Amino acid sequence: MGHSSRLLDLMCWCLVCILPVSALAAEINPAMAWGTGVVKVNGKLIPGALTIYAGDRLVTDAESNATLTDRFSTAMLPPNSAVIYGGNRIQMQYGRALIIARHGTQALLGNLVITPAKATAKFQMRQTDTQLVLAVLDGSVEVTDGTNRVVLTKGEMITRAVAEAKPATQVAQKPVAPLAVSDTAPTTPTTPTTPADAASPPPVAAAHRGIPGWVIGTIGAGAAGGIVGGMAAAGMFRPASPVVP
Repeated sequence: MGHSSRLLDLMCWCLVCILPVSALAAEINPAMAWGTGVVKVNGKLIPGALTIYAGDRLVTDAESNATLTDRFSTAMLPPNSAVIYGGNRIQMQYGRALIIARHGTQALLGNLVITPAKATAKFQMRQTDTQLVLAVLDGSVEVTDGTNRVVLTKGEMITRAVAEAKPATQVAQKPVAPLAVSDTAPTTPTTPTTPADAASPPPVAAAHRGIPGWVIGTIGAGAAGGIVGGMAAAGMFRPASPVVP
């Protein structure tokens, strides 16, 4: 009996050592969720406030708001939004979310992983059928797609257009009749291209700061003041560095 007990203890300690520390932290880091209006966790209405765990999905409807908080971060959701809680990370599914996070926590938006670059950071995420937006409201965040990395500071945002699920409808092109000689406007003679011009190499593009497929810009004045209700939307920034995928 004593030998079996010692063997069982040894196996338990081995499991503890093998399990990743992050997984253990996620399991022992539940969060509290509450809201106004119709707020659901995993499809069930929240009765005032509810403890949620890694893997739980928090959703608001058209006339509700929700707050999700643990000892590392806080997420505030306006109407028509959804996130998945991951213990030490929050994954945006659709809608908008205001995140206040400490260094070491993560947020997921599309193919990006977002972490505070310093002690804390405040940022907003937005995901629609046509666009992904990350706007930094305070502090700075490190953003990576797993290969490329960029640090965004207060007042900067990064966006990406989302391709529609269905291909665009093909529009039949009408045949264009050739111009008659009398309709052709006189043109100014152009200087023929010289062999030297033809042999000139194209200009070398400058290196981009960013992540392929995403565009870095600055938050417009109208968007900076709105927390959750005034999320920076399309057209409210000045493009700075488009990166071609």
